[in-house]
This record gives sequence, structure tokens and C-alpha cells, in this order.
Amino acid sequence: MLELNDPSSKTQARIPAIGIRLVRHVLRDILMEALPSDTKVYWEKGCDSVDVLEGGRVRVNLSDGSSDECDLLVAADGASSNVRSALLPDDTLEYARAVCFQGTSKFPSGKPDLLQKKWGINVSGSNVAFLTFPVDSTTGVWALTYKSDQPRERIRGKEAVERNEELLNEVRRRGKMFREPFAQYVEATDPETLQLFSAQHKSPITHAQRLFKENVVLIGDANHPMSPFSGTSSSNNTSQDQFL
Repeated sequence: MLELNDPSSKTQARIPAIGIRLVRHVLRDILMEALPSDTKVYWEKGCDSVDVLEGGRVRVNLSDGSSDECDLLVAADGASSNVRSALLPDDTLEYARAVCFQGTSKFPSGKPDLLQKKWGINVSGSNVAFLTFPVDSTTGVWALTYKSDQPRERIRGKEAVERNEELLNEVRRRGKMFREPFAQYVEATDPETLQLFSAQHKSPITHAQRLFKENVVLIGDANHPMSPFSGTSSSNNTSQDQFL
């Protein structure tokens, strides 16, 4: 969420919308359309590891068994970055003392009132929070987070589908204090999107100190992964009233 203006400012002209949510697939399409026509983009090729070669070049070893070399590697391979693990094996994630359930809810007929108006953070006062936000006119994402000193093993994909009802029953139990749209989001969850994970984070690196000999730049979550609740929002949608 990006804040566009300071609501407390008396001199700055007020902008009607105080925040923007970027829809990732729309942003991706915009970026793809802006690429020169002769640019090649390879999808579904993960980076397994990297090697720094003599002269500063970098060899990238890909998940399909192939490799490529470059003069500068910009690594944006997420919180569990294989590039970071290869070059900075001691720069690991730390448990943030919270466990998260997350899923994508689909409403084929559309739910404009729910998706566009009743979203934000719902706090319980008992170490449990429920977050929702819209993706488009028929889809929204939800997350239930609870405080815990003990992390849990990640569950997603096929295992999450097989254990769908077990996981959702735990979500219902832990979130029983929440009013709507809690139940609507949970009941509309696409089983293939459901996951359970332990929140993790780490401090960003200073490249000039940690990667001063390598032509590698870590960006995004590869450099500074944050737990799902570490962002900030100036939206009024953080109020309990938004869920009445």
C-alpha cells in the first residue's frame, strides 16, 4: 500500500484516494508489453545456484539443468533466495513468532461490496489477526495469523488440498471471534491456494560490505524479506467497523 498524501497536512492539497494497491498480474503485463520485441523471456526456470567466475562474471545454474553467464546478476528470487544462500550462507531467515494461514477466495458472480469495501486488518485483542484484500472483482486474498513461540512445518500444494478441511477447521476455530466477512472468505477458499507457514524475516544486507567482490545485486524479498504483517497501511480499512 502506497500513501499518496499526509491526512494531517493542512497545506497539502488532499487527494481523494490515499492509497494504491498494485495488482501483480496487471503490473507484470504492463512490464512485458514495454519490453523490446526482440527480448526473450523464459518462464518456469528457477535458479538452483550461482558461481562467481574469474573476471567478475557470474554463472547461473538453472533448474532445467542448463546454465548461463552474465556480467551482472540481479537476483529477485524471493525470501528463500538460492542466490543469497549460495553467496551468503550465513544470511538466513529468522522466525518471527507468528504462524499464518493463507488462501485465495473466489466469488464467480462477483462480490463488489465485500471485495471493494470490507477489506483490511481485523484485530481480535487475543493475538490473532485476520487480513483480507481484493485482487480483482471476483477474487480476494485472506490471511489469519496467530502468535506462537513455536514454528510449524509449511503445508501447501497437494498436501494442503488433501488436508483442506482440517486446515480450514483450524482457521474457523482460531478465528471464531471474527464477524463477517471472515466466514465468507474462508468458505470461498480455493483449496489449491491454501497454505500454512511460519512467518519469517531478516534484515537487508549492505551490498558494499557483503557482496563487494561479486557482480550481484539482491532486490525485493531476496534482500529484505518481511513477515506478512510487517508492512504499514494508512488506510482507514484497519478499523473493526469495516467488518460489520
